Amino acid sequence: MKIGILRKMEKKKMTQEDIMKLLDSCYEKCLNGIPMVSPGVEDMANDYLSKHETKEKACRDMLKNQIAKCTTSGVVTGLGGFITMPVAIPANIGSVIYVQMRMIACTAYMADYDLNSDQTQTFVYACLAGVAVNSLLKQAGIKFGVKFANNVIKKIPGKVLTKINQKVGFRFITKFGSKGIVNLEKHIENIQKYGVPVVVTLNHFVADTDAEVAYVKERCESMGATFAVAKVWANGGEGGKALAEKVLETLETKESKFHFLYEDELSIVEKVNKVCKEIYGAGTVNFSAAAKKTLAQIDKLGFNDFPVCIAKTQYSLSDDPKVLGRPEGFEVTVKEIRISAGAGFIVVLLGDVMTMPGLPKKPAALNIDIDDNGNVVGLF
Repeated sequence: MKIGILRKMEKKKMTQEDIMKLLDSCYEKCLNGIPMVSPGVEDMANDYLSKHETKEKACRDMLKNQIAKCTTSGVVTGLGGFITMPVAIPANIGSVIYVQMRMIACTAYMADYDLNSDQTQTFVYACLAGVAVNSLLKQAGIKFGVKFANNVIKKIPGKVLTKINQKVGFRFITKFGSKGIVNLEKHIENIQKYGVPVVVTLNHFVADTDAEVAYVKERCESMGATFAVAKVWANGGEGGKALAEKVLETLETKESKFHFLYEDELSIVEKVNKVCKEIYGAGTVNFSAAAKKTLAQIDKLGFNDFPVCIAKTQYSLSDDPKVLGRPEGFEVTVKEIRISAGAGFIVVLLGDVMTMPGLPKKPAALNIDIDDNGNVVGLF
């Protein structure tokens, strides 16, 4: 029985909320299956695994069959009548989203990931949106234990996704994407804490849609930031003119009331707490025994008026690279503190982080020069 899907797209473009409702509904059906039509993802994956000696072979066979469904209009159109969506989209588009989502989720399950976790759901959504898998895996902290995972995205029919994107009006803004925008908003807030005007630029790529750009622009401008699009990837220097003009306009029309986040008179502990809580959003700052020992040394040497330079992971506002988006109220741990007396600041290390080695007494740069013929010498 066919139920409740409008076969014509509404004239207005779908909003981010519409897209999220669509994806969440598809994901739920993906996990649980559709009665009399298709099994849930776990049952489907286990069926393939039971028929093959290795996960790689099972995954390869599953991908082959699912891709065939995505490229067979009869299967797609027929399946569409059984899927009830929370937003009005053509039935065949909803069906393709469902089939491709099952394909990605099945691969994640075969790689031993929990399909009910937000991290895995984010991975599935982002793959469906066409996010580059290597970048995604790094940022989401997901490392598959089997070799086939890195090649999964290449096997998804790109032409079908392109058509969906065109119909919808913009590529899916996934949970991964929405985490990104709240992270950006936090950075805007942080810069504004220093009393200076903010200019945000979007590094535009040819696949970016007007609706995506408009969405980011609206979010930035609603926070009082100036927004500009940079198209240097496609147009070189010419593509950076709009950004340069916005920066000049900001300098000429907006007043800067710069001030520091903290006063020199505060103790090192107070300065670290100020940065961690106001800039990162932490709730508690813990100091290791080694860090406390260095704090006592700093106090003894009279270096409490030094500013702090905090080193931590670049992947998160917290000290945990797997905590994405805009976390709040979390704990951070100061594992080590180093005194850079010559430079005049205190280096604070949060969590497990690797720092750059210091320069030797005679850096290699001293041997680099340009000879009379314009050749660079002394590099090696």
